[in-house]
Amino acid sequence: MTGNLADDARYEYDSSAMSIDVTDPREPGSLFQRYHYSKNGAFLSRDTYNENREVAIRLTFHYAENGNLERVDEQVDGKLTTSEVFETDANGTLLSKAGYTPDGTLIGEMTYVYDDSRRLSRVELQSAVEDYQETVTYGYDDADATNYSSKQYDYDNDDTVDLVEYFRHDDAGNIVRMEVHDATGNLVEVNEMTYERSETAVTNILLFSELHYPI
Repeated sequence: MTGNLADDARYEYDSSAMSIDVTDPREPGSLFQRYHYSKNGAFLSRDTYNENREVAIRLTFHYAENGNLERVDEQVDGKLTTSEVFETDANGTLLSKAGYTPDGTLIGEMTYVYDDSRRLSRVELQSAVEDYQETVTYGYDDADATNYSSKQYDYDNDDTVDLVEYFRHDDAGNIVRMEVHDATGNLVEVNEMTYERSETAVTNILLFSELHYPI
């Protein structure tokens, strides 16, 4: 069993709350990512920076007239690499997401299924470029729970559980602990998240991971 500090990120907000910088408090002047928002709070873009503080990856978010997310474009070193197209219902609930290359070739598609309480119950992934399918099933502790407590992965859609993740949330709905178990039930990984907050927002997330190896 090994334990290590996996991530320590600080979130710095500008005075207008229209951008957030993600930095490493251990490295003064560092810049990992920058999030940009519109005046009404819509997520516009996310820039990921290289060690020279240059934009290496940019995600740009596009919305329909009703405000639902419609497309996300990814640029790497200034060149469009992929586009994700989103299908939503009248309430803005995500129904499917499909990835395309710049020439319009389908890469793969994810379909989202909900239970009678409109909670996410299953996600189905189908690759268009290789023979690969995956199904993720979401579990809840009780009928009134709004946060999922588990995710079961079936990597080849043979109705066999290949991996299970168990989650614990805090009162704000943030994940504070995640356990990963293999197909035979053995614990293989534990992740714990600690959140530091100001009066209005999360300012720091500390992630601690333990890897558990079979004896």
